[in-house]
Amino acid sequence: MLEAWGAELVPFSPLEDRRLPKGAGGIYIGGGFPEMFASQLAANTPMLASIRTAVDRGVPVYGECGGLMYLGRSLSDLEGKQHPMVGVIPAVSAMSDKHLVLGYREVESRIDNPLMGRGQRVRAHEFHWSTLEAPPTDEQSVYRVVDQENRPDGFHVGSVWASYVHIHLGSDPSLARRFVDTCSGLSDLSEP
Repeated sequence: MLEAWGAELVPFSPLEDRRLPKGAGGIYIGGGFPEMFASQLAANTPMLASIRTAVDRGVPVYGECGGLMYLGRSLSDLEGKQHPMVGVIPAVSAMSDKHLVLGYREVESRIDNPLMGRGQRVRAHEFHWSTLEAPPTDEQSVYRVVDQENRPDGFHVGSVWASYVHIHLGSDPSLARRFVDTCSGLSDLSEP
């Protein structure tokens, strides 16, 4: 869907690549299992620095679930060892073998972000075994989880938006277009 709106998708590996693709106008870091590769992710300091540099330049970054964990300050694995991550949002995540979060959600965007305008609602889902040591406050959050008493979800810091929820771009045709417009500079996400 991103390509249909004109994006050129250039994959990169936070494990193997030393820097982001040259000229990237936006970064999407999807879900996954960063806890399985936490030491390797932390050891790839050139990539961590490359993402921080992109954020400092104002490149839009959107992360979901594992992407949120990677963009946070640190990730503690199942053995309790803490690994430094990118550090561009105040998330500190820890793995739990007993705390499974699973289910469909209805989320409402609390702020304008690369996928949605303020007040827009979509269906989403969560699947994670991790917890946040300091969950987002309402002021920091990207979304309200409407069907869970408006629980705040995600973090917004500068040009970074990261959330535990996964949003399927096919659920609303405007999502992919908005992301492409944001990354190409056609959309102004600044709040009034």
